[in-house]
Amino acid sequence: MKRRTGGTKLWATLSKQATRSARQFSRTVTKTVTDPMMRAAKQQSQAVSKAMGRAVGKVARQALTGVVTPARAPVSKGGGCWEEGQWGFTLGIGRMAQRRYRIFVPPGVTAARPAPLLVLLHGCGQDAASFAACARVATVARDARWVVLMPEQSVQANAHRCWNWFRPAARGASETALLMSMIDHVSQRYAILANRVCAFGLSAGGAMAMMLGLRYPDRFAAIGSHSGAAP
Repeated sequence: MKRRTGGTKLWATLSKQATRSARQFSRTVTKTVTDPMMRAAKQQSQAVSKAMGRAVGKVARQALTGVVTPARAPVSKGGGCWEEGQWGFTLGIGRMAQRRYRIFVPPGVTAARPAPLLVLLHGCGQDAASFAACARVATVARDARWVVLMPEQSVQANAHRCWNWFRPAARGASETALLMSMIDHVSQRYAILANRVCAFGLSAGGAMAMMLGLRYPDRFAAIGSHSGAAP
């Protein structure tokens, strides 16, 4: 067996010290850096998961209520006014079928200066306020000087706020009758040109606008549909 020389012993000692120092450094790094980072990452992950859960829950609630893009009641900042109401009629024994509506009246509309009426029907998953916001209804109606009636489908009539154009013989027929009754009500209440009533709709609202035109062709000057299926 060979004896270790002084240099060999020194190398062995330094090696052991280096190993011990490396282990101690590793423990220190783990304790002071890695563990806090891991805890912070875990906490951040949990926070993100909770936030995503809240976001998904919000989307799910919106989908269940049918109002995907809820908006505040529209406000006109350039003249004219928004009003809202509710209209319906009796179905069967004392049961009322009613729908909310919003209506925009531009400035200067009076009995001496009546205006055309545009019936604007929203699509599935919308309400009248959100449709008014995304379509800039007040601005367009003010510039063109049109009164705009925006009926709103209820979640009781359709869980997704779709107009029931796909059931023309049942709910579709009653909804078109209700909408015509609402149009008559508004036309009597406001200064409307009776021969210039038009209906336009988006998606399911487009299909319902076409149903109105097919069932009551003599009541409309024009019918428009964007992305609406033929009923």
